[in-house]
Amino acid sequence: MRMPRPRRVRPDAGSHPAMNYRLPPTLAAFRRAAIVAIVIAVAAGGWSLYWLVLATGLRDGVVAWAEQSRGEGLDVRFDTLDLAGYPSSVRVVIGRPTVSVSDGTWSWSGDGAELAVSPLAPRHVTVSVAGAQAASFGADSRRMAFRGTVRALTVEIIDDADEPAGSLTLRDLVMNEVGGSGTLAVGRFDADAKGAVAPEDAAGAPTVEIEASFGDVRLPWQWALPLGERITGGALEARLMGTLEPGPWPDALARWRDAGGTVEIARLEIEYGPLDLNANGTLALDGDNQPIGAFTTRIQGFFQAIDALRRRRLVDDRAAITAKLVLGALARKGADGERPILSIPLTLQDRLLYAGPVPLFEVPPIRWEEAP
Repeated sequence: MRMPRPRRVRPDAGSHPAMNYRLPPTLAAFRRAAIVAIVIAVAAGGWSLYWLVLATGLRDGVVAWAEQSRGEGLDVRFDTLDLAGYPSSVRVVIGRPTVSVSDGTWSWSGDGAELAVSPLAPRHVTVSVAGAQAASFGADSRRMAFRGTVRALTVEIIDDADEPAGSLTLRDLVMNEVGGSGTLAVGRFDADAKGAVAPEDAAGAPTVEIEASFGDVRLPWQWALPLGERITGGALEARLMGTLEPGPWPDALARWRDAGGTVEIARLEIEYGPLDLNANGTLALDGDNQPIGAFTTRIQGFFQAIDALRRRRLVDDRAAITAKLVLGALARKGADGERPILSIPLTLQDRLLYAGPVPLFEVPPIRWEEAP
């Protein structure tokens, strides 16, 4: 008689000692830390490579722009270019930058400047300047040179193909004339500009919108401004209608003018000497590329302004008396002891500024060939 063959019993897989093995807590923590370290190292390496590529590209872009500008009549130079800001930002530190035009009509130099971008927003570029500055304007006997300081000058540029934008912030600029007594100072200046892609018929469409405000401005006495050197403050909201193409000023302006280009000013406020002016209107260029325009205005301090113009011999005695009589008849009394308020059109034609029918003074011609 045959004995039955014993059955083999397979051990339960879950009960195998190897399958139930667990790392000791110390080794498990080490493994997790190693994985995290590897992930961080890979991410840091990728970020470092991205930062280096972005920083090198920004520095090379500065060098390429400087070389290209020299071929276009703008001489841009610097002593050093250094990279900084890792890991949170990319900064190109420029040592001793200088900028001048080939014909010598203006130049600028500073102790240093910085270009900065955020790696998370590489199309947003910030240019910063602070410290000692030097500048010169004009040519031959009319040339003026200045030296001074600026607490902060910042330009932000957003390179967007559909809606480019930029801003400028200036604080505490004080420049004194070299070998003279003139002073160029700006306590505050803020400006924002926003562009738009021009349609085919760009003459009737805004291509740039600008908002600006300023305060505590002092200009050189040699510029012979009609109401003195100091401008207390002002603000501007304007739109450029039509496309102003890059290029030398006279030719580019003529093309813009001939295509129907204008500047629409929605708000213009100026506190200058005794004058407090609020206006809106339109500016354009005549056949000689001189400004012409028409504005609706609200003016206070016009009697005092006429007296100041007479003292400076910009208006003769007879014209001053006529202006006071005519404008005084059109003015209305201010409320609660305020100065009289004059609401009247201002026009600029053939370089003559008119308040209503009364000519005030001749505006000096603009020489666009000398503009940067």
